[in-house]
Amino acid sequence: MPRMRWLLLVILLPFVELWSLLELGGAVGVGATLVYCIVAMVVGLMLMRRGRELMVSRIHAGDVHRRGPRVMLEDGFVVLAGGLIAFPGLVSDVIGILLAIPFVRHLLTRVVMGPASRTSTRPSPRPSAGADHVEIIPPQALPPTVRRRPVVIDVD
Repeated sequence: MPRMRWLLLVILLPFVELWSLLELGGAVGVGATLVYCIVAMVVGLMLMRRGRELMVSRIHAGDVHRRGPRVMLEDGFVVLAGGLIAFPGLVSDVIGILLAIPFVRHLLTRVVMGPASRTSTRPSPRPSAGADHVEIIPPQALPPTVRRRPVVIDVD
């Protein structure tokens, strides 16, 4: 039954978004509605780009290993917020704006991760010697000659 609710939501959301834009167009005019859609798209794309940059910088800095997957999930919510804002419609914009608020992202991360979010801020123990693992080294710790060329790790 929960899958049917999600399917119904996915089917109805575009119609609700279209209805909200038509209502907005009737209230403020077609030109203002088009300007709103374009501005929302640009802001949403900028937010998506910022979220992607946050994710990449945290991966390079090694924050994911130290702080756990919670930070990546919160950065993913920033990307999702940008996508919802870029999607035309008022309902998705409201949800996207709520996701862009750090407090809401933090609460949603706790809900999604459940009990695991309480322990995710502690660093994980180092694997034993000889275990297969990948260690993330911050770019500042590498010699200048290594920083200039890409590092490829092939794990079979």
